[in-house]
Amino acid sequence: MNKRNMKVVLALSLVLVLATVAFAKEPKDIYTDAAPAPLGFYSQGIKFGNLVFVSGQIPIDPATGLLVTPLNDTKVATEQVMKNIEAILDEAGLSLGDIIMTTVYLNSGDVSGTFAASSAVFNQTYGEAFGCTCLNSPTCSQWDCGHKPKFVPPARASVVGKNIPKNALLEVSVIAGK
Repeated sequence: MNKRNMKVVLALSLVLVLATVAFAKEPKDIYTDAAPAPLGFYSQGIKFGNLVFVSGQIPIDPATGLLVTPLNDTKVATEQVMKNIEAILDEAGLSLGDIIMTTVYLNSGDVSGTFAASSAVFNQTYGEAFGCTCLNSPTCSQWDCGHKPKFVPPARASVVGKNIPKNALLEVSVIAGK
């Protein structure tokens, strides 16, 4: 075999080894009794490489399997959702500070607005989960209040709509990683 062919064989071998390593990662199911069991055919969370994808969490108490609040208490609902997310992340060896992206679904309620989630209350309670205590001021954000949050706020998308499972006030899914 000449030098040129040998280089091609070595280059192809290197590509094959790198491809094998890259595709050797397999999704790992994350499950904990400290968060609600899935309501359908999905995982609480999936770890893939250094990332953890947490399925949408609604305010269910994992001990009872029931919604924790009356349908109009956004603060209590948000606190439970964040506890559920934190439990799943903890099982994966991560924390709220490792969240890089959240997707939030707020229930708009029925036509009259009954049982609608309060976005202001959600934002304040959600911010508090990340260590920001100054969001209760209408002129204050984590960037201008002089208070540094415990964690960098993750990127976020928010959707207002209906048909959240069990008619819950809200649902939050996250992507976390180190």
